[in-house]
Formats: sequence, C-alpha cells, structure tokens
Amino acid sequence: MLTEYIERAMSKATYDKLEDGTYAGTIPECPGTIAFGKTLYECQKELRSVLEGWLIVGLRHGDPLPVIQTPDFRLRASGWGDCNAGGIHRTGNESAVGRVS
Repeated sequence: MLTEYIERAMSKATYDKLEDGTYAGTIPECPGTIAFGKTLYECQKELRSVLEGWLIVGLRHGDPLPVIQTPDFRLRASGWGDCNAGGIHRTGNESAVGRVS
C-alpha cells in the first residue's frame, strides 16, 4: 500500500531544468518535498528518497496524508475526434507525468 502511494505521488512530480543545467523536482501534493540533481535521473531518485522521509515523519507525527488520485487516462470523444471507438473517454484531468519545463 505504501509503495503504491509513493508511485502515485511520484507520478505527480514536476521537474525544472535550472540555469546551471541541474534539475529541481517537487511534488505539489506533498508540501515541502523538493530535490535537486545533476541529471533528471538523479533528481528523480533524490525526490523519491525525500518523499519516503516526508512520509515517515508525517506518519510518526500522525499527520494526515494528502489523497493522491491515480491519473484518469480515459479520453472523451469530444476532445479526441473518433478515439471513442474503443470506449476511451477524456475527462479533462489528464496531465503530463514527470514533465520537465
């Protein structure tokens, strides 16, 4: 269950490439989680570690964890032409996972 929560939280991560070429990552749904790395991969690894520590501290203090929903990848025909042939619907909640800006 905790592993699934971590995976869902990591799917909400956003990353920025900084002026010096390094990366910064954060999970907006988990306030205070931020990490840096020389490469995007290093930043992702560090962010996962930060998230794990953030969860441990929160659980020890009895803090409520934010609810993190899984992305809804259903597509609605009105937004995707004839893609509804397979019963796929777009809900408007789609977002780029791990997007680098």
